[in-house]
Amino acid sequence: MRLLIIYHQKPRAQRMAISSHLLSFEKYKGEHFVQYWNIAYGIPELIDKCGFDAIVFHFTFFLPNINSSFESSFSKWGPLKKCNLPKFAMIQDEYVNTLSLCHFLKEFGVCHVFTCLPSSLWQTVYPNAKSGVTDFTQVLTGYIDELMLANYGSRHIPHNRRTIDIGYRARKVPFNLGKHGTYKWLLTEKILDSSTTLRLDVSNDPNEFIFGQSWFDFVQQCRIMPGCEGGTSLHDPDGKLRTKVNEFVLNHPSANFEETEQECFRNQDLKFPYYALSPRHFEAAISKTCQILIEGEYNGVFVAGKHYIPIKKDWSNLKEVLTLCENIEYCEQIAENAYRDIAMNKSYSYSYFVQEVFNVIQTKIQAKNGLNAEEIANSNKLQHYHINPFQFAPFLVLKNLSIEWTKQIIFKFGIDKAKWFKWIELKLIGSNSVR
Repeated sequence: MRLLIIYHQKPRAQRMAISSHLLSFEKYKGEHFVQYWNIAYGIPELIDKCGFDAIVFHFTFFLPNINSSFESSFSKWGPLKKCNLPKFAMIQDEYVNTLSLCHFLKEFGVCHVFTCLPSSLWQTVYPNAKSGVTDFTQVLTGYIDELMLANYGSRHIPHNRRTIDIGYRARKVPFNLGKHGTYKWLLTEKILDSSTTLRLDVSNDPNEFIFGQSWFDFVQQCRIMPGCEGGTSLHDPDGKLRTKVNEFVLNHPSANFEETEQECFRNQDLKFPYYALSPRHFEAAISKTCQILIEGEYNGVFVAGKHYIPIKKDWSNLKEVLTLCENIEYCEQIAENAYRDIAMNKSYSYSYFVQEVFNVIQTKIQAKNGLNAEEIANSNKLQHYHINPFQFAPFLVLKNLSIEWTKQIIFKFGIDKAKWFKWIELKLIGSNSVR
């Protein structure tokens, strides 16, 4: 089976969780052939002449749709539309501009969606009349990379030798994610406001994000890591709610969540339970880092009191939780439970996930016996362009680099970030694109 993975990546530092997900198809492909193409640099006409059996749209392909509907890009992807191949989509963050997602799925002939949504919400987000999709598979937002498990799972640091008691990184996500989205950044504020004597290294500052291997080194030095389920409690199918929230916050920069809710989405919140565990939870389990998490389902994987210490959503037991965090032996046992039951469970591995995806795809394709000379040549050319995008789309490469360099200058030299976010980010580039 020959697969083409379409993804979107700009020239910037990327979280390891995203890279691990994207590259897992190549790493665990077995006897199959997997090739990648970065849509950030357009799409070659030769895409349907490379002998592929199917096309898979990776969830990064859909990320620009979060900031604004990407329907205006449909015309640029003509070669993809012309491909008479089975097409599959992996989508995350399925809460905003979902109408444009539906239009894409129908217009480009996607036959199957791998979604993080529970089955109860499939027809809410992807109604068949609008998306044309009838087949879905629920998946997790991320899995355990066996290589990461081998590297970090073989050299755990005992809790009494770790340099950080509680470590955490988050950002203040936009209010249009609803009350559920506030837990991510309120964790930092509530812990910092506590009177605990525990050693803290927690921050919501985007300048203090940690990427790549440095992130895993950080996790390994933390005895405890807070967290919550990812997702949102608000559905915004056409993006109008997000636009309304952005405009309100621009004009009322000191407004809190409750004020924004009353003005922009009164009585609409908590009716869209799109919650899922995060790859961070697996990363902590691998590192035998104890987790204190906002109470939730966590896809039935992490069990409260066994694999994590639960924090009530009204914060009423936070003091008791922080007191438990002082008990090194107790926290180490919770971390050991998560490592044994979850990190070592093959059902949560990328190799298992990739095989499940391949099994679904194979039921809907007609694999070719072999490639002709033209298909081989085109496939090689596509691979060359993928490695050397400047030769294919020099203007787009320079444009993307220029935008990223500008952002880095702003972050590095301390230019007024508030003004940047307000005027450049929100008005010109797209809401929340920098953070």
